Amino acid sequence: MRLIEYEKDLTTKVVYCLVAVAAGYSGMWSECSKAFVKLENMDGITPEDKEMYENMAIALFSKKPPKEDQKTMVNCPGKTCTATVSEL
Repeated sequence: MRLIEYEKDLTTKVVYCLVAVAAGYSGMWSECSKAFVKLENMDGITPEDKEMYENMAIALFSKKPPKEDQKTMVNCPGKTCTATVSEL
């Protein structure tokens, strides 16, 4: 999700394609689904590209339904920090 911070430097299409791939490989199906929704609804997208994203999403999510991801809590990496933070 940190890639979204670079949306000004990279194109929206590149950012959400990378988010979809990374989320899919890590099993974060809900985030992967959100990235596909962004791709399907981008401004200026051609009908062919929209259909391609829709078909890819159908093929993927018919096997792996996007359900809400479990939050993973990790310890703060700082030496004096005792907080835990969510990876989502």
